[in-house]
This record gives sequence, C-alpha cells and structure tokens, in this order.
Amino acid sequence: HDPAACLSKVNQMLIPVSDITTFVTVFYGILDLKTGELSYCNGGHNMPVLLSVDGAATEMEDVGGLLLGKFNFAQYEMKTIQLSPGDSIITFTDGITEAEDEDANQFEEQRLLEYLDGKSDKTITNNVKGVFLEVLKFVSSAPQSDDITVMGVKYNGSGKAS
Repeated sequence: HDPAACLSKVNQMLIPVSDITTFVTVFYGILDLKTGELSYCNGGHNMPVLLSVDGAATEMEDVGGLLLGKFNFAQYEMKTIQLSPGDSIITFTDGITEAEDEDANQFEEQRLLEYLDGKSDKTITNNVKGVFLEVLKFVSSAPQSDDITVMGVKYNGSGKAS
C-alpha cells in the first residue's frame, strides 16, 4: 500500500546481488480504480507524463529517489495525486527521450510533451503507439542505441482503467 516502502525494501534486496554495473530504475504507482487516487514514488526513472482530460500534457511532479541496487542510504518518498476521469499517465524509458537522430540530436522530454499535448481525446493505445511512431520518425535511419518502451494507463472513472 506504500510505494516508498516497497522501493526501499526492493533496494535492500538488490544491493547484495548487484555488481558494479547492475542497477534498476523504476517508477512505481498504485491506482485506486474506485477513486482515481494515484500514489507513486520514483527510483531514478524518468517521470511519467500526466495527460489531463483537458488536453494538457505535463511531467508529473518528481519526488526524487535514487536508482535501486546501489545505495544503502537511499530513501524514497511517496506522493499522491487525484486523477479525473479521462486523465492518462504515460510512462516511458530513457530510450524514448534519449533517442538520437542522424545528427546526434536527442528526442528529449519537451518533444514528448509537445507531441502528447492536446491528445487526451485519443485512446490510450493510439497515444502509446503514436509516441513510439513519433520517435521512429525522429530518429529516421539512425541506429537504435537503447530500448524504446512506452506504457500508458487511462483512468475512465467508476472503477475502470484502460
């Protein structure tokens, strides 16, 4: 029930089995489908985009938090926000924002926000596929240097999410 406590426990479990190059980043959230309340914390991961029902795309508030599996002293904080019916959360790996074109320009968070802005009327599937395709168009023929992963959740209200 507490994302921060969960990440703290997982961090402690990973430290003894992690070598110098092994670590984990994670955004961890718990969505109450009845109320729309989202409790979350972060462990060194990119902050998701909140796509509100009014169409505005904004980066969710960062609560800090170091990557997992490296630091014994790492502490994690939980934040809770209220989603409205029609709000979406779009999560992604750094392979999205750090994707490079042929001139080594990165896709970056701002381009992601600009792409998603105004797209709250689209299905979550269309928005996830759209982000992926937008990145592929941006990189053109440049080689892929990292994983490209996008996941989204749309809160529909009344105990429903897609």
